[in-house]
Amino acid sequence: MTLTSIPETDTHQGESSSSGQILPCEIWQTIIRDLPESTLWQLRELNRMLYDVVLDEMLRCTSILLFGDLQTEQTIRLLEAPGFAKRVRYLTIHNQALIAFQNRKLRLPMRFSKAHASWIKPGRHRSGRWGSDESIHREIYAPQNLLQSLGKMDGLCSVELVGPCAWWDNHHKQWMAYCAGLDCIRDALRLSSNTLTRLSLAIPLSLLDGFLGRSGPELSSPSESSKPMFLPHLEEFALELRRTLESTSLQDDAIQRLLGVTIPTFISRHLSLRALSFNVPPSLMPCLLLSPLFHALSSENTTVLPYLRSFSITSPIVSVGMDDYENTVIGELDALAHFLQRYARQLTAIQLDLQVHRNTVPTINSSSLYYNFALPSAEKWFSHTLYNISFSCLRSLDLSLMFYSTYPSYPRGATISTISDYLRPIVERGMKTLKLRDYVFESQDEIGILLNAFSFQERDGGLVELDLSVRYLSPPTLHLLAERFPRLEVLALTFEAWMPNELYFTKESATVALASQPFVLVNTRDLIFPGRLVLMIPSSAGRNYNCCASIAMANAMLSLCT
Repeated sequence: MTLTSIPETDTHQGESSSSGQILPCEIWQTIIRDLPESTLWQLRELNRMLYDVVLDEMLRCTSILLFGDLQTEQTIRLLEAPGFAKRVRYLTIHNQALIAFQNRKLRLPMRFSKAHASWIKPGRHRSGRWGSDESIHREIYAPQNLLQSLGKMDGLCSVELVGPCAWWDNHHKQWMAYCAGLDCIRDALRLSSNTLTRLSLAIPLSLLDGFLGRSGPELSSPSESSKPMFLPHLEEFALELRRTLESTSLQDDAIQRLLGVTIPTFISRHLSLRALSFNVPPSLMPCLLLSPLFHALSSENTTVLPYLRSFSITSPIVSVGMDDYENTVIGELDALAHFLQRYARQLTAIQLDLQVHRNTVPTINSSSLYYNFALPSAEKWFSHTLYNISFSCLRSLDLSLMFYSTYPSYPRGATISTISDYLRPIVERGMKTLKLRDYVFESQDEIGILLNAFSFQERDGGLVELDLSVRYLSPPTLHLLAERFPRLEVLALTFEAWMPNELYFTKESATVALASQPFVLVNTRDLIFPGRLVLMIPSSAGRNYNCCASIAMANAMLSLCT
């Protein structure tokens, strides 16, 4: 939500005599659907019905982020108006927005809107002139205003708490202020318990136990926090778990209780869940082992989630220097496999990213004291996680393999024949979307081996979305994919070089100069894709050609498909 000015509270004492007043609300919603927000705010005064429609449209999705302080402060000032906060349905809030800011300076561009003059005090130049391009002091909102607005939101459908964790380690003085902000968010969740369907959290581990419903000494109201949180209509739950300096002081038994009791209890309490997501961002600290969490969720003592259809996990499974890392990896994969086996008959979408993250892998150096271990083979990855699990109704598989093959010193990911053999039974059951991450197909022959898994697809079925990474993209490769997947709607190819073939030169081909080399693009009219063609150029390809040329090539190929 972006506004060009902070509005005054509008009051409509009587109904407008405009003829547009007789139009039903649905027509007004259609009229304003594609209008910019600045125009919407001006149209609000036409009549009372349009006034309500405009406010609902502008406040439905509200983001309070730190990427643009002017917008954040405008949003908070707007929510203070009577009746405005109740119109918010989708709320995204940054962690730092819950903490009181100190007075600071903000440098503004030359062309600064005069609409802000009513609420920003410009600074005076040394020469005595006023200039908006100079550093100015602006009014800093009090966090209490935001917290009070949170207490008025009783119809939220989605709440997303985002933000990095690094700043928590260096702001101990603001810790209690942040805890008070979490209390207000919990109160807002309770007020919206009958409407909330999506919840995404990224908060410190030490506060997660109290936030999900158990009493904790850090929270400002222990009696209220001791009540278990229950959202009867919750359908999507996403949780980010990250080790920070404050979490290193937690004893192992506290982490075990958090992963083995608190989080599984909260999840099993919400039988309406349809999507579950865990994200463990990579860090230089030891990996957070999730085996207690998955053992608890797959235990017979835990209630089965009858409506769970989507599962996603992004987590490193190996840390540099971890003791007994091989058995640790096997234990983590076995725990995840038990969880997937329990829901194999009902999951329709799975996203797995269990790779060794690149910033935790040291540079290959014979003298390195840390590179003294052998990485687990991809065959173990499949055998302990996926190979023996029979998914009955899987429609979407997003799989990240161990390594990019672009690093010859690193072990290659799972063999393509292993992947093809695993995909064959899933394809026969009707898989529609396949995304293979962190694996680069070196040749067209490798792609052909993968396509062997799709030899038994029915004519009226087959993939509708495919995402692959190839070393060299050529017209024969595109035609091979087009022939094998006649119903493909979305094709996402990440490639490093375009290999033209003079047998496919046509008058309608497009030529793009990349690094002083002509790259001829195949005529897409020869393809039989009924949908759109998407080409993604990786940033790592910059060593072959510059970024601008990559964008030019992508735009040219996309233009051929329209």
